[in-house]
Amino acid sequence: MAARDLVGRGLIQVRRAREQDRAAILDLARRFHAELRLPGVPLNEASVEAAFSRVAAGEPAELGLVATLGDGEGAPLVGFLYAQGSRDLFLDLVAVTVVAFYVVPERRASTAALRLMRRFMRTAVDGGAEALSVHVATGIRMRQSDRFLTRLGFSRRGGNYLMLVKSPARPDKG
Repeated sequence: MAARDLVGRGLIQVRRAREQDRAAILDLARRFHAELRLPGVPLNEASVEAAFSRVAAGEPAELGLVATLGDGEGAPLVGFLYAQGSRDLFLDLVAVTVVAFYVVPERRASTAALRLMRRFMRTAVDGGAEALSVHVATGIRMRQSDRFLTRLGFSRRGGNYLMLVKSPARPDKG
């Protein structure tokens, strides 16, 4: 196998999520959650399952993409992207927002992230999106995320801030 096949053409494939991806997506969601560094805040697996069910049912406002290592049946998933579309609250635009975007650490130097994001952009625009946005709320690899998204044509607008006021790690003293 040529070196370019390891990081470029042919090896990383992106497609829409399918029902048979459910368990693998949940595994990727667990890995994603483990990187978030939110001790005591468990992954809401029911929420992940519900989002996946909407994607699998083909709901028009939901988009789920996966990156696979190879293209055969049973090719392992190495990343996913979940987006939602809606009419913007303040502007007369249809906006599609990436809510979750994850590539496993061992494939971050591959084309997986780029291919996921390009497929998202193309699919959303072809579906009628007038604005695209990406939530980067994890605090993971912020500099790299900014550079990556800027090179794709996104511009920074605001930021994300988090305050946990009640969690399983900090029971209410009420």
